[in-house]
Parts: sequence; C-alpha cells; structure tokens
Amino acid sequence: MSKGLIPMRNGGQKTARVETLPQFMETLAGLKKANESAYGRLF
Repeated sequence: MSKGLIPMRNGGQKTARVETLPQFMETLAGLKKANESAYGRLF
C-alpha cells in the first residue's frame, strides 16, 4: 500500500506548488501596485 501512496503524495505536492506559484506572483504584483500608489501620494 505504501508504494501506491508515495506517487500520489508527490503528485499532490507538485500540483500544490503549481497552484501556489500564480498566487504568489499575484501577491507580488499587488504589493508593487500598492507601493507605486503610496509613492504617488507621497511625492
């Protein structure tokens, strides 16, 4: 049984990483926009 579970586990980790990467990029883009708007208000 353990032999069958290991591939599923690895596949789940890979899909999780693929799903979180776009979210991470979106957060970075959001932070960039927030910083730009903040600097625009200050200067």
